[in-house]
Amino acid sequence: MRRYLKSISFAIERAANYHIPWNAYEKTLWILSSVSWVLILLSLCFFFMVLFSYLHTSNQILEIFAVCGLGCLFLGVLGTFAFPCPRISFVSTGDKALITLFFWGIVSVIVSIPIYVHAPKQGFSAALFEGISCLTTTGVSLVSSKAPMPFMIEFWCVFIQWMGGIGIVLLSFALVPALKLNSNFILLNEFSQSFEKTTPRTRTMALHIIFLYLGLTLVLTAGLWIGRRLSFQTCLHYSMSCISTGGIQASYYPLTVLNFYEKFILTIGMILGAIPFIKIFQRIYSVKKALQDDQIRGYFLLFCVSFLVMCTNRCLTFDHMFSAVSCTTSTGFVCAPSLNNLSSLWCLGLVLLGGCSGSSAGGFKIFRFQLMYRISKNKLLKIFHPKRFIALKYNGKVVQQEDIILLMTSIFIYSMGCFGVSLLFSFLGRSPKIACLLTFGLITNSGGGVYCISPYVQDFSVIEQWVGIFTMLLGRLEAVIVLFITSFISFR
Repeated sequence: MRRYLKSISFAIERAANYHIPWNAYEKTLWILSSVSWVLILLSLCFFFMVLFSYLHTSNQILEIFAVCGLGCLFLGVLGTFAFPCPRISFVSTGDKALITLFFWGIVSVIVSIPIYVHAPKQGFSAALFEGISCLTTTGVSLVSSKAPMPFMIEFWCVFIQWMGGIGIVLLSFALVPALKLNSNFILLNEFSQSFEKTTPRTRTMALHIIFLYLGLTLVLTAGLWIGRRLSFQTCLHYSMSCISTGGIQASYYPLTVLNFYEKFILTIGMILGAIPFIKIFQRIYSVKKALQDDQIRGYFLLFCVSFLVMCTNRCLTFDHMFSAVSCTTSTGFVCAPSLNNLSSLWCLGLVLLGGCSGSSAGGFKIFRFQLMYRISKNKLLKIFHPKRFIALKYNGKVVQQEDIILLMTSIFIYSMGCFGVSLLFSFLGRSPKIACLLTFGLITNSGGGVYCISPYVQDFSVIEQWVGIFTMLLGRLEAVIVLFITSFISFR
Protein backbone atom coordinates (compact mmCIF):
# COMPACT_ATOMS: atom_id res chain seq x y z
CA MET A 1 0.00 0.00 0.00
CA ARG A 2 2.84 2.37 0.88
CA ARG A 3 4.58 1.60 -2.45
CA TYR A 4 1.29 2.27 -4.29
CA LEU A 5 0.82 5.65 -2.55
CA LYS A 6 4.45 6.52 -3.23
CA SER A 7 4.05 5.87 -6.96
CA ILE A 8 0.88 7.99 -7.03
CA SER A 9 2.62 10.87 -5.25
CA PHE A 10 5.57 10.57 -7.63
CA ALA A 11 3.23 10.74 -10.66
CA ILE A 12 1.46 13.81 -9.19
CA GLU A 13 4.81 15.47 -8.55
CA ARG A 14 5.93 14.84 -12.15
CA ALA A 15 2.67 16.20 -13.52
CA ALA A 16 2.98 19.33 -11.34
CA ASN A 17 6.56 19.94 -12.46
CA TYR A 18 5.85 19.26 -16.13
CA HIS A 19 6.39 22.24 -18.42
CA ILE A 20 4.70 22.31 -21.80
CA PRO A 21 7.32 22.71 -24.56
CA TRP A 22 5.88 25.95 -25.88
CA ASN A 23 8.92 26.52 -28.10
CA ALA A 24 7.82 23.67 -30.34
CA TYR A 25 4.46 25.34 -31.00
CA GLU A 26 5.46 28.98 -31.52
CA LYS A 27 3.27 29.67 -34.55
CA THR A 28 0.22 27.92 -33.09
CA LEU A 29 0.60 29.81 -29.82
CA TRP A 30 1.02 33.11 -31.64
CA ILE A 31 -2.16 32.50 -33.64
CA LEU A 32 -4.18 31.47 -30.57
CA SER A 33 -2.94 34.43 -28.55
CA SER A 34 -3.62 36.82 -31.42
CA VAL A 35 -7.12 35.42 -31.89
CA SER A 36 -7.73 36.01 -28.19
CA TRP A 37 -6.79 39.67 -28.52
CA VAL A 38 -8.96 40.00 -31.63
CA LEU A 39 -11.88 38.56 -29.64
CA ILE A 40 -11.31 41.18 -26.95
CA LEU A 41 -11.31 43.88 -29.61
CA LEU A 42 -14.56 42.53 -31.07
CA SER A 43 -16.12 42.47 -27.59
CA LEU A 44 -15.45 46.21 -27.33
CA CYS A 45 -17.30 46.67 -30.63
CA PHE A 46 -20.28 44.70 -29.33
CA PHE A 47 -20.30 46.70 -26.09
CA PHE A 48 -20.23 49.90 -28.12
CA MET A 49 -23.40 48.73 -29.83
CA VAL A 50 -24.94 47.99 -26.44
CA LEU A 51 -24.12 51.53 -25.30
CA PHE A 52 -25.42 53.03 -28.56
CA SER A 53 -28.61 51.00 -28.26
CA TYR A 54 -29.11 52.11 -24.65
CA LEU A 55 -28.54 55.81 -25.44
CA HIS A 56 -31.05 55.72 -28.29
CA THR A 57 -33.57 53.52 -26.47
CA SER A 58 -33.42 50.85 -29.16
CA ASN A 59 -33.29 47.99 -26.68
CA GLN A 60 -35.40 45.63 -28.78
CA ILE A 61 -32.19 43.84 -29.91
CA LEU A 62 -29.92 44.75 -27.05
CA GLU A 63 -29.55 41.16 -25.86
CA ILE A 64 -27.70 39.68 -28.83
CA PHE A 65 -24.96 42.32 -28.70
CA ALA A 66 -24.56 41.85 -24.95
CA VAL A 67 -24.36 38.06 -25.32
CA CYS A 68 -21.84 38.26 -28.17
CA GLY A 69 -19.78 40.85 -26.31
CA LEU A 70 -19.64 38.81 -23.10
CA GLY A 71 -18.83 35.63 -25.03
CA CYS A 72 -15.99 37.26 -26.97
CA LEU A 73 -14.64 38.91 -23.82
CA PHE A 74 -14.72 35.63 -21.85
CA LEU A 75 -13.00 33.61 -24.59
CA GLY A 76 -10.52 36.40 -25.27
CA VAL A 77 -9.45 36.86 -21.64
CA LEU A 78 -9.31 33.10 -21.17
CA GLY A 79 -7.09 32.75 -24.23
CA THR A 80 -4.69 35.51 -23.20
CA PHE A 81 -4.15 33.86 -19.81
CA ALA A 82 -4.02 30.30 -21.18
CA PHE A 83 -1.64 30.84 -24.10
CA PRO A 84 1.61 32.79 -23.75
CA CYS A 85 2.49 34.88 -26.78
CA PRO A 86 5.99 34.15 -28.10
CA ARG A 87 7.95 36.54 -30.27
CA ILE A 88 8.42 34.88 -33.63
CA SER A 89 11.58 35.74 -35.49
CA PHE A 90 10.64 34.35 -38.91
CA VAL A 91 7.38 33.55 -40.66
CA SER A 92 7.17 32.70 -44.36
CA THR A 93 5.14 34.73 -46.83
CA GLY A 94 2.64 31.91 -47.28
CA ASP A 95 2.12 31.69 -43.52
CA LYS A 96 1.54 35.44 -43.32
CA ALA A 97 -1.09 35.32 -46.05
CA LEU A 98 -2.72 32.25 -44.51
CA ILE A 99 -2.85 33.90 -41.07
CA THR A 100 -4.40 37.02 -42.59
CA LEU A 101 -7.12 34.98 -44.32
CA PHE A 102 -7.69 33.05 -41.09
CA PHE A 103 -8.26 36.28 -39.13
CA TRP A 104 -10.66 37.63 -41.75
CA GLY A 105 -12.60 34.35 -41.65
CA ILE A 106 -12.96 34.40 -37.86
CA VAL A 107 -14.02 38.05 -37.76
CA SER A 108 -16.51 37.53 -40.61
CA VAL A 109 -18.21 34.64 -38.82
CA ILE A 110 -18.43 36.48 -35.48
CA VAL A 111 -19.81 39.75 -36.87
CA SER A 112 -22.45 37.76 -38.82
CA ILE A 113 -24.01 36.29 -35.66
CA PRO A 114 -26.31 39.29 -34.87
CA ILE A 115 -27.36 39.42 -38.53
CA TYR A 116 -28.12 35.68 -38.46
CA VAL A 117 -30.29 36.07 -35.37
CA HIS A 118 -32.29 39.12 -36.48
CA ALA A 119 -32.12 39.38 -40.29
CA PRO A 120 -35.41 38.75 -42.07
CA LYS A 121 -33.82 36.29 -44.48
CA GLN A 122 -32.74 33.24 -42.48
CA GLY A 123 -29.82 30.96 -43.20
CA PHE A 124 -26.24 31.29 -42.04
CA SER A 125 -24.87 31.55 -45.57
CA ALA A 126 -27.11 34.60 -46.13
CA ALA A 127 -25.96 36.14 -42.83
CA LEU A 128 -22.32 35.43 -43.69
CA PHE A 129 -22.86 37.02 -47.10
CA GLU A 130 -24.23 40.15 -45.38
CA GLY A 131 -21.35 40.22 -42.90
CA ILE A 132 -18.63 39.83 -45.53
CA SER A 133 -20.39 42.36 -47.79
CA CYS A 134 -20.13 44.87 -44.94
CA LEU A 135 -16.62 43.91 -43.84
CA THR A 136 -15.27 44.17 -47.40
CA THR A 137 -17.16 47.50 -47.89
CA THR A 138 -19.11 46.07 -50.82
CA GLY A 139 -22.45 47.27 -49.47
CA VAL A 140 -24.70 44.93 -51.46
CA SER A 141 -27.45 43.17 -49.50
CA LEU A 142 -29.68 40.14 -49.85
CA VAL A 143 -32.43 41.93 -47.93
CA SER A 144 -35.04 43.76 -49.97
CA SER A 145 -35.60 47.46 -49.34
CA LYS A 146 -39.30 46.69 -48.93
CA ALA A 147 -38.55 44.59 -45.84
CA PRO A 148 -35.51 46.29 -44.26
CA MET A 149 -33.59 44.97 -41.29
CA PRO A 150 -34.19 46.38 -37.79
CA PHE A 151 -32.56 49.73 -37.05
CA MET A 152 -29.81 48.41 -34.79
CA ILE A 153 -28.88 45.59 -37.17
CA GLU A 154 -28.69 48.09 -40.01
CA PHE A 155 -26.45 50.33 -37.91
CA TRP A 156 -24.36 47.28 -36.97
CA CYS A 157 -23.84 46.58 -40.70
CA VAL A 158 -22.65 50.17 -41.21
CA PHE A 159 -20.36 49.86 -38.18
CA ILE A 160 -18.85 46.63 -39.58
CA GLN A 161 -18.36 48.42 -42.85
CA TRP A 162 -16.61 51.27 -41.07
CA MET A 163 -14.24 48.79 -39.40
CA GLY A 164 -13.58 47.03 -42.69
CA GLY A 165 -12.80 50.35 -44.36
CA ILE A 166 -9.64 50.88 -42.36
CA GLY A 167 -8.84 47.19 -42.60
CA ILE A 168 -9.55 44.82 -39.73
CA VAL A 169 -6.00 43.45 -39.91
CA LEU A 170 -4.40 46.90 -39.74
CA LEU A 171 -6.78 47.97 -36.97
CA SER A 172 -6.03 44.86 -34.93
CA PHE A 173 -2.30 45.16 -35.49
CA ALA A 174 -2.23 48.75 -34.30
CA LEU A 175 -4.26 48.21 -31.15
CA VAL A 176 -3.26 44.69 -30.12
CA PRO A 177 0.09 44.45 -28.34
CA ALA A 178 0.13 40.67 -28.71
CA LEU A 179 0.83 40.84 -32.44
CA LYS A 180 4.61 41.03 -32.37
CA LEU A 181 5.44 40.23 -35.98
CA ASN A 182 7.03 42.54 -38.49
CA SER A 183 4.04 44.48 -39.83
CA ASN A 184 5.33 45.43 -43.26
CA PHE A 185 3.39 42.62 -44.92
CA ILE A 186 0.12 43.88 -43.41
CA LEU A 187 0.70 47.37 -44.74
CA LEU A 188 1.71 45.82 -48.06
CA ASN A 189 -1.57 43.91 -48.20
CA GLU A 190 -3.60 47.01 -47.44
CA PHE A 191 -1.66 49.44 -49.61
CA SER A 192 -0.78 47.05 -52.47
CA GLN A 193 2.48 48.84 -53.22
CA SER A 194 5.62 46.86 -52.44
CA PHE A 195 7.96 49.51 -53.83
CA GLU A 196 6.78 52.20 -51.43
CA LYS A 197 8.72 51.75 -48.19
CA THR A 198 6.90 52.18 -44.92
CA THR A 199 8.27 53.94 -41.91
CA PRO A 200 10.14 51.92 -39.26
CA ARG A 201 7.62 52.88 -36.59
CA THR A 202 4.76 51.09 -38.29
CA ARG A 203 2.55 50.78 -35.21
CA THR A 204 2.78 54.48 -34.48
CA MET A 205 1.92 55.34 -38.06
CA ALA A 206 -0.99 52.88 -38.03
CA LEU A 207 -2.37 54.47 -34.85
CA HIS A 208 -2.12 57.91 -36.43
CA ILE A 209 -3.99 56.64 -39.49
CA ILE A 210 -6.75 55.17 -37.32
CA PHE A 211 -7.13 58.44 -35.39
CA LEU A 212 -7.21 60.29 -38.71
CA TYR A 213 -9.90 57.89 -39.95
CA LEU A 214 -11.95 58.47 -36.81
CA GLY A 215 -11.43 62.24 -37.03
CA LEU A 216 -12.60 62.37 -40.65
CA THR A 217 -15.71 60.41 -39.67
CA LEU A 218 -16.55 62.84 -36.88
CA VAL A 219 -15.90 65.87 -39.11
CA LEU A 220 -18.27 64.50 -41.76
CA THR A 221 -20.88 63.77 -39.10
CA ALA A 222 -20.62 67.33 -37.81
CA GLY A 223 -20.82 68.69 -41.35
CA LEU A 224 -24.05 66.81 -42.01
CA TRP A 225 -25.47 67.73 -38.60
CA ILE A 226 -24.93 71.45 -39.21
CA GLY A 227 -27.70 71.36 -41.79
CA ARG A 228 -30.16 70.69 -38.91
CA ARG A 229 -32.25 68.42 -41.10
CA LEU A 230 -30.87 65.00 -40.25
CA SER A 231 -30.79 63.28 -36.89
CA PHE A 232 -27.44 62.42 -35.29
CA GLN A 233 -27.94 58.71 -36.04
CA THR A 234 -28.50 59.41 -39.74
CA CYS A 235 -25.48 61.74 -39.92
CA LEU A 236 -23.27 59.13 -38.27
CA HIS A 237 -24.69 56.44 -40.53
CA TYR A 238 -23.89 58.30 -43.76
CA SER A 239 -20.49 59.58 -42.58
CA MET A 240 -19.30 56.06 -41.68
CA SER A 241 -20.70 54.70 -44.94
CA CYS A 242 -18.92 57.44 -46.95
CA ILE A 243 -15.49 57.38 -45.34
CA SER A 244 -15.40 53.57 -45.58
CA THR A 245 -16.65 53.77 -49.21
CA GLY A 246 -19.26 51.17 -48.33
CA GLY A 247 -22.42 52.79 -49.66
CA ILE A 248 -25.11 51.46 -47.32
CA GLN A 249 -28.07 53.83 -47.38
CA ALA A 250 -30.31 54.45 -44.37
CA SER A 251 -33.59 52.70 -45.15
CA TYR A 252 -35.50 55.18 -42.99
CA TYR A 253 -33.87 58.17 -44.76
CA PRO A 254 -32.76 57.14 -48.27
CA LEU A 255 -30.31 58.99 -50.45
CA THR A 256 -32.99 60.31 -52.80
CA VAL A 257 -34.42 62.69 -50.17
CA LEU A 258 -31.07 64.35 -49.35
CA ASN A 259 -30.59 67.93 -50.51
CA PHE A 260 -27.68 69.45 -52.43
CA TYR A 261 -25.67 70.43 -49.32
CA GLU A 262 -25.89 66.94 -47.80
CA LYS A 263 -24.88 65.26 -51.06
CA PHE A 264 -21.98 67.69 -51.40
CA ILE A 265 -20.71 66.71 -47.93
CA LEU A 266 -21.07 63.04 -48.86
CA THR A 267 -19.11 63.68 -52.06
CA ILE A 268 -16.24 65.17 -50.06
CA GLY A 269 -16.36 62.18 -47.72
CA MET A 270 -16.19 59.69 -50.60
CA ILE A 271 -13.22 61.52 -52.14
CA LEU A 272 -11.33 61.58 -48.84
CA GLY A 273 -12.12 57.91 -48.24
CA ALA A 274 -10.47 56.94 -51.53
CA ILE A 275 -7.24 58.94 -50.97
CA PRO A 276 -4.26 57.14 -49.33
CA PHE A 277 -4.53 57.79 -45.60
CA ILE A 278 -0.76 57.87 -45.18
CA LYS A 279 -0.55 60.68 -47.73
CA ILE A 280 -3.33 62.59 -45.95
CA PHE A 281 -1.49 62.22 -42.66
CA GLN A 282 1.93 63.08 -44.05
CA ARG A 283 0.69 66.08 -46.07
CA ILE A 284 -2.12 67.25 -43.81
CA TYR A 285 -0.58 70.72 -43.58
CA SER A 286 0.62 70.90 -47.20
CA VAL A 287 -1.94 70.35 -49.95
CA LYS A 288 0.65 71.28 -52.59
CA LYS A 289 2.97 68.44 -51.57
CA ALA A 290 0.06 66.00 -51.49
CA LEU A 291 -0.79 66.88 -55.09
CA GLN A 292 2.78 66.01 -56.11
CA ASP A 293 1.98 62.33 -55.58
CA ASP A 294 1.47 60.59 -58.94
CA GLN A 295 -1.48 58.56 -57.77
CA ILE A 296 -3.36 61.50 -56.24
CA ARG A 297 -2.77 63.61 -59.34
CA GLY A 298 -4.14 60.81 -61.50
CA TYR A 299 -7.07 60.51 -59.11
CA PHE A 300 -8.09 64.15 -59.48
CA LEU A 301 -7.39 64.10 -63.23
CA LEU A 302 -9.89 61.26 -63.43
CA PHE A 303 -12.50 63.45 -61.73
CA CYS A 304 -11.91 66.22 -64.26
CA VAL A 305 -12.35 63.83 -67.18
CA SER A 306 -15.46 62.40 -65.50
CA PHE A 307 -16.95 65.88 -65.28
CA LEU A 308 -16.38 66.39 -69.02
CA VAL A 309 -17.97 63.02 -69.80
CA MET A 310 -20.99 63.79 -67.61
CA CYS A 311 -21.43 67.10 -69.45
CA THR A 312 -22.50 65.08 -72.48
CA ASN A 313 -25.83 64.40 -70.75
CA ARG A 314 -28.63 66.73 -71.77
CA CYS A 315 -30.10 67.47 -68.32
CA LEU A 316 -26.88 67.75 -66.32
CA THR A 317 -27.42 67.83 -62.53
CA PHE A 318 -25.22 67.38 -59.48
CA ASP A 319 -26.50 63.80 -59.20
CA HIS A 320 -24.52 62.89 -62.32
CA MET A 321 -21.24 63.96 -60.73
CA PHE A 322 -22.29 62.35 -57.46
CA SER A 323 -22.74 59.04 -59.30
CA ALA A 324 -19.37 59.45 -61.05
CA VAL A 325 -17.60 60.06 -57.72
CA SER A 326 -19.48 57.11 -56.20
CA CYS A 327 -18.23 54.85 -59.01
CA THR A 328 -14.64 56.12 -58.88
CA THR A 329 -14.38 55.61 -55.13
CA SER A 330 -16.20 52.21 -55.31
CA THR A 331 -18.74 53.49 -52.78
CA GLY A 332 -21.78 52.30 -54.71
CA PHE A 333 -24.27 55.05 -53.82
CA VAL A 334 -26.92 55.22 -56.54
CA CYS A 335 -28.89 58.40 -57.24
CA ALA A 336 -30.44 56.82 -60.36
CA PRO A 337 -29.85 59.71 -62.81
CA SER A 338 -30.65 59.19 -66.47
CA LEU A 339 -27.27 58.57 -68.10
CA ASN A 340 -26.55 58.32 -71.81
CA ASN A 341 -24.62 55.41 -73.27
CA LEU A 342 -21.23 57.17 -73.04
CA SER A 343 -21.73 58.08 -69.36
CA SER A 344 -22.94 54.57 -68.51
CA LEU A 345 -19.92 52.98 -70.14
CA TRP A 346 -17.59 55.48 -68.45
CA CYS A 347 -19.11 54.75 -65.03
CA LEU A 348 -18.62 51.03 -65.60
CA GLY A 349 -14.95 51.72 -66.33
CA LEU A 350 -14.70 53.83 -63.17
CA VAL A 351 -16.14 50.95 -61.13
CA LEU A 352 -13.43 48.63 -62.46
CA LEU A 353 -10.70 51.23 -61.94
CA GLY A 354 -11.51 51.98 -58.29
CA GLY A 355 -9.73 54.41 -55.99
CA CYS A 356 -6.22 54.84 -54.67
CA SER A 357 -4.19 52.18 -52.89
CA GLY A 358 -3.78 52.66 -49.16
CA SER A 359 -7.38 53.83 -48.83
CA SER A 360 -10.70 52.20 -48.02
CA ALA A 361 -11.68 52.14 -51.73
CA GLY A 362 -11.90 48.93 -53.72
CA GLY A 363 -11.38 48.21 -57.40
CA PHE A 364 -8.21 47.51 -59.31
CA LYS A 365 -6.55 50.70 -58.02
CA ILE A 366 -5.36 53.68 -60.04
CA PHE A 367 -1.62 53.14 -59.51
CA ARG A 368 -1.72 49.82 -61.37
CA PHE A 369 -3.12 51.45 -64.49
CA GLN A 370 -0.55 54.22 -64.20
CA LEU A 371 2.26 51.66 -63.94
CA MET A 372 0.88 49.67 -66.89
CA TYR A 373 0.81 52.85 -68.96
CA ARG A 374 4.38 53.75 -68.01
CA ILE A 375 5.66 50.23 -68.68
CA SER A 376 4.00 50.24 -72.11
CA LYS A 377 5.38 53.70 -72.87
CA ASN A 378 8.86 52.61 -71.75
CA LYS A 379 8.79 49.54 -74.01
CA LEU A 380 7.58 51.55 -77.01
CA LEU A 381 10.34 54.14 -76.51
CA LYS A 382 12.91 51.35 -76.35
CA ILE A 383 11.73 50.10 -79.74
CA PHE A 384 12.45 53.48 -81.34
CA HIS A 385 15.55 54.20 -79.23
CA PRO A 386 17.14 50.79 -78.47
CA LYS A 387 20.43 52.25 -77.24
CA ARG A 388 18.82 54.72 -74.88
CA PHE A 389 18.45 53.75 -71.22
CA ILE A 390 15.07 54.76 -69.84
CA ALA A 391 14.46 54.14 -66.14
CA LEU A 392 10.91 53.34 -65.10
CA LYS A 393 9.97 55.64 -62.21
CA TYR A 394 6.94 56.15 -60.02
CA ASN A 395 6.76 58.99 -57.51
CA GLY A 396 10.38 59.76 -58.30
CA LYS A 397 11.56 56.24 -57.38
CA VAL A 398 12.85 53.60 -59.75
CA VAL A 399 10.49 50.63 -60.03
CA GLN A 400 12.37 47.35 -59.55
CA GLN A 401 11.91 44.24 -61.66
CA GLU A 402 10.34 42.36 -58.72
CA ASP A 403 7.64 45.03 -58.45
CA ILE A 404 6.80 44.68 -62.14
CA ILE A 405 6.54 40.90 -61.74
CA LEU A 406 4.23 41.35 -58.72
CA LEU A 407 2.15 43.80 -60.75
CA MET A 408 1.77 41.39 -63.65
CA THR A 409 0.94 38.55 -61.26
CA SER A 410 -1.80 40.56 -59.57
CA ILE A 411 -3.21 41.62 -62.97
CA PHE A 412 -3.30 37.99 -64.12
CA ILE A 413 -4.97 36.71 -60.96
CA TYR A 414 -7.47 39.57 -60.89
CA SER A 415 -8.37 39.07 -64.56
CA MET A 416 -8.70 35.31 -64.20
CA GLY A 417 -10.83 35.84 -61.11
CA CYS A 418 -13.21 38.12 -63.03
CA PHE A 419 -13.41 35.67 -65.93
CA GLY A 420 -13.89 32.62 -63.71
CA VAL A 421 -16.58 34.18 -61.51
CA SER A 422 -18.46 35.43 -64.59
CA LEU A 423 -18.42 31.88 -65.98
CA LEU A 424 -19.72 30.56 -62.65
CA PHE A 425 -22.64 32.98 -62.58
CA SER A 426 -23.41 32.12 -66.22
CA PHE A 427 -23.30 28.41 -65.38
CA LEU A 428 -25.76 29.04 -62.53
CA GLY A 429 -28.31 30.50 -64.92
CA ARG A 430 -27.49 34.21 -65.21
CA SER A 431 -27.33 35.90 -68.58
CA PRO A 432 -23.82 36.94 -69.74
CA LYS A 433 -24.56 40.64 -69.18
CA ILE A 434 -25.94 40.12 -65.66
CA ALA A 435 -23.11 37.69 -64.82
CA CYS A 436 -20.50 40.29 -65.80
CA LEU A 437 -22.27 43.08 -63.88
CA LEU A 438 -22.56 40.88 -60.78
CA THR A 439 -18.88 39.99 -61.01
CA PHE A 440 -17.78 43.59 -61.48
CA GLY A 441 -19.95 44.83 -58.60
CA LEU A 442 -18.71 42.15 -56.18
CA ILE A 443 -15.02 41.89 -57.09
CA THR A 444 -14.55 45.67 -57.08
CA ASN A 445 -16.41 45.93 -53.73
CA SER A 446 -18.58 48.68 -55.18
CA GLY A 447 -21.97 47.02 -54.89
CA GLY A 448 -22.75 47.75 -58.51
CA GLY A 449 -22.14 51.48 -58.72
CA VAL A 450 -24.39 53.06 -61.27
CA TYR A 451 -25.59 49.60 -62.35
CA CYS A 452 -27.81 48.54 -59.46
CA ILE A 453 -27.33 44.78 -59.00
CA SER A 454 -29.34 44.56 -55.77
CA PRO A 455 -32.48 43.04 -57.40
CA TYR A 456 -30.37 40.21 -58.83
CA VAL A 457 -28.44 39.69 -55.59
CA GLN A 458 -31.66 39.38 -53.59
CA ASP A 459 -32.57 36.32 -55.69
CA PHE A 460 -29.28 34.54 -54.99
CA SER A 461 -29.39 30.84 -54.29
CA VAL A 462 -27.19 29.31 -51.60
CA ILE A 463 -24.52 28.39 -54.18
CA GLU A 464 -24.55 31.92 -55.60
CA GLN A 465 -24.21 33.31 -52.09
CA TRP A 466 -21.01 31.33 -51.55
CA VAL A 467 -19.71 32.38 -54.97
CA GLY A 468 -20.44 35.99 -53.98
CA ILE A 469 -18.62 35.53 -50.66
CA PHE A 470 -15.52 34.23 -52.44
CA THR A 471 -15.69 37.03 -55.01
CA MET A 472 -15.93 39.80 -52.40
CA LEU A 473 -13.00 38.37 -50.44
CA LEU A 474 -10.99 38.06 -53.65
CA GLY A 475 -11.60 41.72 -54.41
CA ARG A 476 -10.77 42.96 -50.92
CA LEU A 477 -7.86 40.63 -50.08
CA GLU A 478 -6.36 40.34 -53.55
CA ALA A 479 -2.88 41.22 -52.32
CA VAL A 480 -3.06 38.52 -49.64
CA ILE A 481 -4.24 35.96 -52.17
CA VAL A 482 -1.48 37.00 -54.58
CA LEU A 483 1.11 36.50 -51.82
CA PHE A 484 -0.35 33.12 -50.91
CA ILE A 485 -0.51 31.85 -54.50
CA THR A 486 2.98 33.10 -55.42
CA SER A 487 4.50 31.54 -52.30
CA PHE A 488 2.69 28.26 -53.02
CA ILE A 489 3.93 28.24 -56.63
CA SER A 490 7.50 29.00 -55.56
CA PHE A 491 7.27 26.23 -52.96
CA ARG A 492 6.16 23.79 -55.63
